[in-house]
Amino acid sequence: MVEAPKSYTVVFASAVEDVPIEVREHLRGLLDEIGATLDSIPTDSTFWHSIRTTPVILDVRGWRFFYRVEQLPRRIVVTERRFGAPNS
Repeated sequence: MVEAPKSYTVVFASAVEDVPIEVREHLRGLLDEIGATLDSIPTDSTFWHSIRTTPVILDVRGWRFFYRVEQLPRRIVVTERRFGAPNS
């Protein structure tokens, strides 16, 4: 029996203590969903080259979060956050 690979771990490299708890919980839920979706993308897809070379932004309830995806060791790393995201 072959074991399925572990899903992506969400890591906060940027401090988020000043982000309201409900925003953090919503953010984590969205990133968990993104991680589950990443599991379905073939490892040889051109998507992986793009995601490694382009910053990724997620706007959540007035906050903007920047993150990167590390295919190995299967992590989503939040690298920066700012308050005042447009249209969120």
